[in-house]
Amino acid sequence: MVKAFQSVKIGDPNIEGTLMGPLHTKNAVNDYVKGLEEIKKQGGKILTGGKVIDRPGNYVEPTIVEIPHDAAIVKHEIFAPILYVFKFKTLDEAIQWNNEVP
Repeated sequence: MVKAFQSVKIGDPNIEGTLMGPLHTKNAVNDYVKGLEEIKKQGGKILTGGKVIDRPGNYVEPTIVEIPHDAAIVKHEIFAPILYVFKFKTLDEAIQWNNEVP
C-alpha cells in the first residue's frame, strides 16, 4: 500500500490519469498539517506522505500513518487524505476496534 500511495498522480483532476486533486481550502491544508502534528504527539509514525506540496493550490501528499488503535486522533475526522493502519492479532479484534469509534 505504501508503494501505491507513493505513485499516486497528484494534480489537476481534469487531466486524465490524475488520481488526487487539491484540498478545497487553505484551512483544509492547515487541518492536515495540524492533524499530522497531533498524530505524531499521540505516537503515530508516518509511513509515507505527510507533506504539503509546494505549488499553486492546496495540494498535499496522500499519507499513511501507523498509530495505536486507541489514540484519540483516530476517532476524529481530519477530512484529509490520511489513512490509519493498525497492527492487530485477530479479525475479531480489528472489528472491535472499528466499532469503538463513535
